Amino acid sequence: MSSLPFLPPNVGGYPKGARLLGPSNLIHSFDLLQVVATPPAKKQSTNDLFARLGLFDVSTRTRDVIERQASPGTRLALAVTSPEFTLV
Repeated sequence: MSSLPFLPPNVGGYPKGARLLGPSNLIHSFDLLQVVATPPAKKQSTNDLFARLGLFDVSTRTRDVIERQASPGTRLALAVTSPEFTLV
């Protein structure tokens, strides 16, 4: 994730208010996807998908990426591995 412990990006340190994502966050998302036996069969609206995952403040970029996907399983995987879900 190109973040080295004890080596901030500049002399000001790490940015305030932003959380650092590590590999463990992504691994937990993959673990969650493995628990899902079968992906959703029908495509639900993007807002319904976000609400089901407890995501209500989603960036425009995340929303656009998920809306471009046709496969319900891919949409779920993208939502679960999105930065917004990882920070919840």
